[in-house]
Amino acid sequence: MVPCLLYVSLEEKDVQMKLIAMGPLSHWIMGTINYWLLLTRSGDIRECVQHMEMDWKLARKMSDQGVMLRYAKIGRFVAGFCAIFMQSGTFLFTVAKAMTSMPVVIGNETMSMHPMTCPIYSKFIDTRFSPANEIMLAVQLVSCFIVNSVTVGACSLAAVFAMHAYGQLSMLFSWLNKLVADEDKENDLANQRLAAIVDHHLRVLR
Repeated sequence: MVPCLLYVSLEEKDVQMKLIAMGPLSHWIMGTINYWLLLTRSGDIRECVQHMEMDWKLARKMSDQGVMLRYAKIGRFVAGFCAIFMQSGTFLFTVAKAMTSMPVVIGNETMSMHPMTCPIYSKFIDTRFSPANEIMLAVQLVSCFIVNSVTVGACSLAAVFAMHAYGQLSMLFSWLNKLVADEDKENDLANQRLAAIVDHHLRVLR
């Protein structure tokens, strides 16, 4: 990320080439910001995971477990879709660009090289020559996978947490429907059931 930023700000003079490099560079910058946010919110994420674990332990009825399992599968599907969509898109872009070649004039010779996804400041590493060109292509491919994994992780966590909360609210809705359906019947436990619904609703809101 830093070599590409230096390339854009110090080395490249063509505005069009700068704009082309800004796309992948912005992706790397956003991935770094996402990673930093995940680290700063690691305590909150841990609490959310523990909260979900406790919700599963509190679900005693098969019907409640079925509701939670249904929305957990939806959250897992969304997380998997995010992983496949994001990883395949950026991976194919990186590979497609690396498989092309461009002519480079060095002195009196014309050579061909594979362009970098994120161009590198030449005072750090001159990627026009082999094997530096191939090595940096491999490094950028690995770093692209890592940056995508951070973004996929953030989106997957958001999807799983949101669907879990939606499942809890659906479970509360079914409890309320059952309570209303049984209101004409004599039930000494109606107040306790209503109190349990209110307590669980407050737990979901937390």
